[in-house]
Amino acid sequence: MIIRKAENKDVSSIFQLENSCFVDFWSEKTIKESMENANYHYFVLQENGEIIGYFSVTCVGKEIELLRIAVF
Repeated sequence: MIIRKAENKDVSSIFQLENSCFVDFWSEKTIKESMENANYHYFVLQENGEIIGYFSVTCVGKEIELLRIAVF
């Protein structure tokens, strides 16, 4: 099991987790656009090549805020 920085190729998997775990899930477009923002950071939890979780944070100055976390 590894945690790594999310890449553009992970957007679909992150969206699937969002859709499975949240009633107020973010759209693929929102996820992709936020990943392009320098203040947003996404990380995925990967097991046997499959993404089974993710979390996202914002970083502004010395402050970090956890935005979303999902594990399937």
